Amino acid sequence: MALEGSSRQEAFINKEAYEEWQSEVVAAFYEEGSRCTELFPQTGAPSVLRKCKFILYALEDTGKTARLVELKSEDLPEKTSLMMYHVGSQTLDFVSRGFKEGVFSHPACDLGGLSNYKQKLGEAADFTGETLTIQKNCNLCEQSKAICQQWRDLAKVELPENFEADLQTWLATAIIALGGDIQLRFRALPEEHRVVATVADVRAKTGKYYTRVFSGGEDRYAEESTATDLFCAVASQIITPNLNSKNLKTEYRPYAKSDASPA
Repeated sequence: MALEGSSRQEAFINKEAYEEWQSEVVAAFYEEGSRCTELFPQTGAPSVLRKCKFILYALEDTGKTARLVELKSEDLPEKTSLMMYHVGSQTLDFVSRGFKEGVFSHPACDLGGLSNYKQKLGEAADFTGETLTIQKNCNLCEQSKAICQQWRDLAKVELPENFEADLQTWLATAIIALGGDIQLRFRALPEEHRVVATVADVRAKTGKYYTRVFSGGEDRYAEESTATDLFCAVASQIITPNLNSKNLKTEYRPYAKSDASPA
């Protein structure tokens, strides 16, 4: 699994090499059963957690696209990339919107950045909570506060510091990207089982630690990291090596003692 490049900044690996390393991490850490652990893992003591995540996805003001997907319309726009504000990197970034291979990707925001809600052709759009219409000339500060309050009520979580201001910026870019007034809907993602390990434990087991590069293509799919403040969330087949403390606090929950699997 050779590194490409001659310096640490260029220490990229391709998709095939990343997936090989990913398989090593899954084999070393994943476990099926639930048990009660601390939220934050310690070296030598991974956490076993539930991933509980909400996203906020954007449609045009009437929300008609979601209905057209449900009705299997032939007039759906093809998948393309839009520019919206990424609350994690604090910059504009690409996010998908459009139809491809039986799925319509709706652009979305989560507590760490940009995301997508992928609505399958012929299925009704999934959402929870109150549908929100955001007009292009409205007071975005007030709208952001109202959205954040609904987010707290639905997710039962404290939002990251400064998230209201970040969401306000995302709203402004969503209005521009979609060309006018927009409709917003919350979606609760299906709960997922994860084992979360420290960087030190992953390095001890595999000898390396990589983080994903989302704009690098298949040749620069990930890069070697010297970080010590990240965590690696491990599922049965995939991992999330870019996990930070904020992600853990807002999107993960320990199992209760009553949820623990029999010994």
